[in-house]
This record gives sequence, structure tokens and C-alpha cells, in this order.
Amino acid sequence: MKKIVAILFLILLVCSFNGVKNVKASTENQKNIDYSEILDGLNLDECEDIFKENDYFKSVNGKSIKEKISYLIYGDADLDFFSLFRNFFNGEISSLMPLLSILFIVSVIGGMKDIVKVENGKTSEISNFAIYLINLSVIATCFSLVTVKVNDTVEKLTKQSETVFPILLALLSFCGQTYSVATFSPVMPVVAFITQKIVVGIMFPLITALTVVNMVGNMGESVRLNKFSELLSSTFKWLLGLVLGIFTIFASVKGISASKTDGISRFALRYLSGSVPLVGGFLKDGTEIFVLSASVVKNAFGKFFLFSVFFEIFKPVISLLCLSFILKISASLIEPFQTDKSVNLLSATAKTFTYYIAVLLTIFFIYFVLILLIMISGGSV
Repeated sequence: MKKIVAILFLILLVCSFNGVKNVKASTENQKNIDYSEILDGLNLDECEDIFKENDYFKSVNGKSIKEKISYLIYGDADLDFFSLFRNFFNGEISSLMPLLSILFIVSVIGGMKDIVKVENGKTSEISNFAIYLINLSVIATCFSLVTVKVNDTVEKLTKQSETVFPILLALLSFCGQTYSVATFSPVMPVVAFITQKIVVGIMFPLITALTVVNMVGNMGESVRLNKFSELLSSTFKWLLGLVLGIFTIFASVKGISASKTDGISRFALRYLSGSVPLVGGFLKDGTEIFVLSASVVKNAFGKFFLFSVFFEIFKPVISLLCLSFILKISASLIEPFQTDKSVNLLSATAKTFTYYIAVLLTIFFIYFVLILLIMISGGSV
């Protein structure tokens, strides 16, 4: 399942950049076309308020969102990826390092205590349990911070999609894609709403419950919750795969059928406008220029939203990857001189963080497919 999703993602990524490249080539051949009229006709005030804190929005040339879209159309949007990554690592990762340092130091001290045998058996058990509770509190703090961050990311993406999708559908209608608009119009808000409800209402509670079970299950030998932990993990994986599979099939069928139907409608429109006596050629050329302008603006706006979503998800995903990696390193380093409880706790928490990554990547994949379908629809004249 993971390999199939990865292959589909790579194929769609290559196709999207090929589409953006074709749009850029079209704009180079159509420098005399003025896109400002279409941009001025769009009300992007609410969109600008939502995206103003986005890292990609702040990095692209231009003060307003219309200026940024205009720069994207003509390929003049200078973006310093190095600065984005540097600011991220200085802000996100460094804020969690003190907690992880405390976790590692306490675990090492506890392990060294067992090596030198400075306590009797009963006292050693009590001190080991105290060290486990300290580790547990640090991990719980990290987990709560990560959960808040991921929840905020999902809420931001939902608000952004609710604002952007109507604008993209309006631009799609300017391209003559009436059937595509009728198809995507009820689909997109429903997908955004259902995705948020499933993620926030089901998947996140499953991850939280799994984390709590792992914490309690490693407190002592008398507490055995391994099978319950496996049940929660299996339920999460099946639910995530089911959501991803149903959406992929549904979006693919809807997108392909809408594109083919609109292709016939546009061909008929061009034929009828060209058959009008005397002014038919002017009507045909004017129609093509207008559709091309709307298509270029639509694709530039779709590209803007796509990269905005990517950088919105990039920060928590990289944070989770770093946290998971650090916890795995800590577990491997303290394993020779620490009890299995602390080692298992670190390993289980590191695995739990990857579930958050899977959820965020699934959301990105869903939005990626929807935006790609809109960019492909009406992409050529």
C-alpha cells in the first residue's frame, strides 16, 4: 500500500510540474496578454488575510496576493528556499531540544546508577519508577505540543481550502469548464469538511489513545496492554488507507469524466464562434485569448495554493521526523544501561509520531489531487 501511494504521488508530482512548465511556456509566447483584468475582478481580501502568516506567502515577491500571483504568472517570483529552511530549523526544532536533552540526561543518569549498583533492590525499583515518571512527563509535554501544532495546521488548511476552492472554480468557469465546475463544486467543500472531521474526530483521538496506552503499558510488568495497542494501531492504518483509497478512486473518475465532457463543449464553442460571418474570426480569437488568460491565472493560483499547503505541512512533518529520529537514537543509546520500560516508551512514542506524519501527508495528497485536477481542466486552448 505504501509503495503504491508513493508511486502515485511521484507520478502526479511529475505531471503537475510538466503542466506548470507548459503554462509558463504559453505565457512566454503570449506576452501581449494582459491578465490584470481577470486578477482585478477577483475578490482576494479574505484569501490574503488567511495566507498572510504562511511562509510561502511571505517569501514570494509582491506585497498583495494579486501581485504575487502576477509574479508567478510571468515566472518572476524569487523564492529563497535556504532562508525558509534555516528559519524553520532555528525556530521549530530548537524549541524542542531542551525537553529532549532533559529526557536523554535523566535516562543516562538512571542507567549509570544501575551500573554502579549504589542502591539495594527495593530502592532501585523506586528510583527507576521515578525516572520513568520523569521521562513520561517530558514525553507527554512533547506530545501535547506536537498535537496542538498538528491540530492548528489542519485547521489552517481547512480554512485555506474553503477560501481558495471557490476562487479556483470561478476561474475554471471562465475557461468554459461548466461541467467540471458542476462536478467539483459539491465535491470540494464536502471533501474538506469530511477530511477535517475524520482527522480531528477519529484519527487524532486514536493516536492520543495509542500514546496513553503505550505510556500505561510500560509502567510495570503487571500492566499488559500490547494487544490493545496493536488493535488501535491496526484500526488507524485501516482507516487511513480506506479514506485515501476511496478519495483517489472517486476524484480520478470525477476528474476524468468532467474533463472529457468539457472538452466537447469547448470544441463546439470554438466551432460556432468561428462560423459566424465576418466577425467569426475575431470572436474565435477573443474567446481563445480570454480562455487562455483565465487558464493561466487559474494555474498560477493553483500553484500558489499548492506550495502554500506544502510549506504549511512541511514544518510539522519535519518536526515530527526529527522528534521521532531523536527518540529512536535516545532509545538505542540508553538501551545497554536502562530498563526495558523506558526504552519501549521511547520507541513506541517515536512510532506514534509517524502516525501524525501519515495523516498530514494524506491531507496534502488529497489537496494535491484536487488542485491538480483543476489545473489540468481547461489547461490548454
